[in-house]
Amino acid sequence: MRAQFERLNNQSSEVCEIGEDEEDEMRVSLLSEMENAGISTEDFNDMLAKELDIFNGDEYSFTKDLREGFDAGLATSTADKIFDTLPDHVFWDIKRPLNEDPESYWNKYNNARAPAGTNFFEMRSTERYFRSQKLHDN
Repeated sequence: MRAQFERLNNQSSEVCEIGEDEEDEMRVSLLSEMENAGISTEDFNDMLAKELDIFNGDEYSFTKDLREGFDAGLATSTADKIFDTLPDHVFWDIKRPLNEDPESYWNKYNNARAPAGTNFFEMRSTERYFRSQKLHDN
């Protein structure tokens, strides 16, 4: 196995190829320098294993990886996914009208009666009455 390391010089950069023997020598020299500096190699190896061992000793399974990747998406319903994409201001005026007109709660022509337009037949007879008053057709 050949590893390529890039050695930076003052002005230029050149690629240095290292063989397996040089790689082992480099690893041994790095570990000996760590011991000389007071860094425990066992702690370093434990920390490195903890950071790099993503499978926790288990063997990698493609199907298990796919299932775990899609578990969160499958746990929520399609409706919840759609509602999560909508901003909050969409739901602000659903229960309460924006413009409250107090005159819409009573009948303009007779306050003792119900508001105009609540009963279909009464609305048609009222329209007929006002049309006949305007045209004088009685």
